[in-house]
Amino acid sequence: MKLIADVFLSAPFRSKIDRTTNEIDKAYKELIIGLIDWLEKKGFSVYLAHRREEWGRKKYSLENIVWSDFESLKHSDLFIAHIDSTKSIGVPIEIGWASAMDKKIIIIFNSHHLPFFVKGLSTICRDFKIITVSDEKIF
Repeated sequence: MKLIADVFLSAPFRSKIDRTTNEIDKAYKELIIGLIDWLEKKGFSVYLAHRREEWGRKKYSLENIVWSDFESLKHSDLFIAHIDSTKSIGVPIEIGWASAMDKKIIIIFNSHHLPFFVKGLSTICRDFKIITVSDEKIF
């Protein structure tokens, strides 16, 4: 019997990197790290591509990134996506994978407009929840 649930955490990344400094937004990074810490204190094992890539310092090929994320999601028990006002290509793709794999899905939402496609996921997902939070705190 598995005691610890594996969580795949999906969150915007490339759009959070400052083009002049090549550094990820500090407040955003702290927000996501806070969420990870909270989940890990609750006993979850958390996979986040941002950590694998050392928050942008370690570079991987696109093929490696996609394969690694897909495999990690495939073996996860729970999928959590953080959605904010930032445009992201990867998060919607990963939400699609998670719904196609029939994963338990939690959307943490702190933007003014929830993407249209997310609203309809409850019609196809067995276990789906949207949590609305303030912009400053997500847990």
